[in-house]
Amino acid sequence: MIKAPKNEIIWVNLISDGVVTHVITSTVLRDIYYLYKVEDGKLKKTRYKSEDPTELERKAK
Repeated sequence: MIKAPKNEIIWVNLISDGVVTHVITSTVLRDIYYLYKVEDGKLKKTRYKSEDPTELERKAK
C-alpha cells in the first residue's frame, strides 16, 4: 500500500498494466496538486505541481 506524504492526500492512482505508476496528491486544502512517480512501492516527487490535477494526469502519460 502506498502511503501519502505528510499533510497530503492521495486522490488519483494512475495504473498501467495493473501496476500503479504515478500518484496525484494534494494539500489538505486542495489548493495545489503534486505528481509523484512510484518506484519500488515508494513515492518519488516529480517537479510537476499544479492547481489543476488534470494537467498532472496529462504529464504522467
